[in-house]
Amino acid sequence: AWRGGTARRVGTLVHAERQAMNVESSTEQAIRDRGPHFVRWLALHGVPAERLPEAASRVVEALLAVQRDPRGRWILKKAREDMREHALSGHLPDAGNGQGDVARVVFDRSFIDDNGVRWVIDYKTSQHQGGGLEAFLAREVERYRPQLQLSPKRAPRLGPEPVRLGV
Repeated sequence: AWRGGTARRVGTLVHAERQAMNVESSTEQAIRDRGPHFVRWLALHGVPAERLPEAASRVVEALLAVQRDPRGRWILKKAREDMREHALSGHLPDAGNGQGDVARVVFDRSFIDDNGVRWVIDYKTSQHQGGGLEAFLAREVERYRPQLQLSPKRAPRLGPEPVRLGV
């Protein structure tokens, strides 16, 4: 059940909160204080009542993880050409059928770092529980590979900088 609607709604809410999050002024207490708002949002978007406490807790923990992690804070700090939830669409190269396909991609986060590299970050809210972390991460990369492969093909439309991807 978690892989279905509840997990999707948790992911949607975490994405929205990261889009608006200012890691320089956000505190752990401020994130925790939004818990009741998260419960209301999740309930309004169809999460069953018995799953609301755990779902809201996952949202809080995901946001706290970003707040606590130096790399997470780096990803969300203000930067040059700071874009969040930026959508692009266009034609993909011909796949051998005589026609190119139209594809749409949304960059959860894109920015240019201090070295002039454009970063395109795709947020994921999957949870690692038990087992090997490296194996979990490898499975997640394979799971999302088709989606991730669209990003570098579309990122040059944003500028000439070299592109790096992050999940």
